[in-house]
Amino acid sequence: MPLFTVGLLTRWLRAASPNGARAPVGATSTPESRAVQTLLKAAVERRGVPVLFISPLGHSIDTAFWIAVPTDQQRDRLAADADLATEFHRIFEDSGYLALVHAQWDKDWRRPQYDDKVRHEMAYQRHPSVTIESQESVDREQGGNWWHRMK
Repeated sequence: MPLFTVGLLTRWLRAASPNGARAPVGATSTPESRAVQTLLKAAVERRGVPVLFISPLGHSIDTAFWIAVPTDQQRDRLAADADLATEFHRIFEDSGYLALVHAQWDKDWRRPQYDDKVRHEMAYQRHPSVTIESQESVDREQGGNWWHRMK
């Protein structure tokens, strides 16, 4: 499963998930981002899969949302669900979050202090993305460390 890489992470906060795993939490989370996270969580849970946590990441606005689920099997089932991907896109559009991301991105792109390297990293952040990952994989491959998985 390809992983979305986000640059420009200025800080990480730590928060405990319900199963005791430690997950990074986006430092830029806004009320709009938290509302989108609630909708993303509901979309996953309607498919019978519990969400352990959602971790938003971004530069000046959250553009990547990592959804943690318990098992590889659940992750793979959700990743193969084309209707879920469509619902995620609809959530971003219908909530106005996509327009908010585009407006912030356009504003940030013009900042004179940003060099070409920063602009290159920002190019990946123009559209919100969702990555679904399992606690089982993180336990097996990163010793339970979500920070290492997400960086």
